[in-house]
Amino acid sequence: MDEGRVAEILARLAAGGFEAVAVSLLWSVANPAHEERIGELLEELLPGIPHTLSHRSRRSSGSTAAPPRRRSTPR
Repeated sequence: MDEGRVAEILARLAAGGFEAVAVSLLWSVANPAHEERIGELLEELLPGIPHTLSHRSRRSSGSTAAPPRRRSTPR
């Protein structure tokens, strides 16, 4: 992860007047280190802006698996 690039993106978000940030990185459920670091940078560079990290949301739901697909089969 390029922290300089992340800081640049966060600065653009702050300048854009965003009121909240959601972070969702691929495979963060298996290894949340990058999402955690982005969360730290958010707290440091954008204090007071609420944010959520996707791996925390998935863990709190109790399941990381996608819900089963339902389909109709003609009889």
